[in-house]
Amino acid sequence: MDPMNAAGELKALLERRGVAVTPGRNGFWHGAGTDVLAAWDAFKELAAEPPDNPVMWEEFPCVVSGEDSDRLLYEAAARDQRGERPARYMLSVSRQFALTELDGEYLGMHHLLLTFEAPPDPSLMVLPYTDAWGQAGGPASAEWIAAVERSGPFDQALKRGLVERFEFFSSDI
Repeated sequence: MDPMNAAGELKALLERRGVAVTPGRNGFWHGAGTDVLAAWDAFKELAAEPPDNPVMWEEFPCVVSGEDSDRLLYEAAARDQRGERPARYMLSVSRQFALTELDGEYLGMHHLLLTFEAPPDPSLMVLPYTDAWGQAGGPASAEWIAAVERSGPFDQALKRGLVERFEFFSSDI
């Protein structure tokens, strides 16, 4: 998988599954709540793939290498949305890439973020903040995926069909 085109790769996987996504502002892509499990399945597929090496970040050839250079993060919590609208319940998964120059000099980070959004259902809003870190690729990603799928928020929101929509993008962080 190309870390610099992670959103494009997720979009392609979703389209192969028959999932319609629409472009939004600032590089975001949006999908319907009826397709959240397909979006999760596509993300799991990308989480298991090793990153392409080397890749280009702007004009710099770089690599994703090292023990903590390719990480997965899951978070779930009630979110305020900065007063723009009522609180929502958000679940997000991201794959974060630490990029170094070919000589090992650190350049920065890039990530793919997939967010699932649910209305403020009382069964969700009482759940505590939940997170889980993992390593991307191979058996390590399978362990992380299993931990996410066992979590209460995942079970409550995604499996019960409470998620109204999802969105994703990739960017520098």
